[in-house]
Amino acid sequence: SAYTTQYPFSNKLFCGHCGSKYRRHSYDLKRKDAEGNPKIEKVYTWVCINHKLNKKTACPQTQVKESSLEKAFIAALNTLIEDQDGFVKTVIENISEVLNTRLSEASLEGNKGRYEAKQKELQNVLANSLKTPTAENARLYEGLVQELESLKKKIETEELERSKTLMSKTRTLEFEQFITSSKLFHEFDEMVFRKLVEKVVICEDSVVFKFTDYLEREVPLID
Repeated sequence: SAYTTQYPFSNKLFCGHCGSKYRRHSYDLKRKDAEGNPKIEKVYTWVCINHKLNKKTACPQTQVKESSLEKAFIAALNTLIEDQDGFVKTVIENISEVLNTRLSEASLEGNKGRYEAKQKELQNVLANSLKTPTAENARLYEGLVQELESLKKKIETEELERSKTLMSKTRTLEFEQFITSSKLFHEFDEMVFRKLVEKVVICEDSVVFKFTDYLEREVPLID
């Protein structure tokens, strides 16, 4: 569950260079308060696991401050809130177009119909083979088995893609409802992040927040 991880960014941060996950670390920073007295401040960072274990020869990505990620998320979310009548609506229209064309119910039903027809054809060939076992009937049988297997995989893939795309559309519609009822954010909201963000990709000087398979926003990393 998105709400059972210890930290908001846990299991959601991925390296844009090597694809590895990020792990949380911390260090002590010595500062002085307003009165000039020394104090120690705990600074939290996130580091690419591959970089941490195998050094920069394996991955050059350096650590990123947790506070920088929080600021970047606020910036990404606010740009979407300010552009709610443009970008998000366009994404929803694009998803609908995919569902109505490449992943339409008509296309899926068409493949299912072809599968059923090939099954009947296979039964007829099998019946003929039992009566008259010939090399031609054996060749037809093997060909139909392969066609059926291919169609089965195609149907399963289409059903999975359609299901995922419908889920993305639902999430995007929910996202649209959220941002149309929200004001600009000035502080990081842990619960909002957990609810809205599926994945975060950290690049050299920017970060990409993926809200759904079709909806993402890239913003600069803010120190």
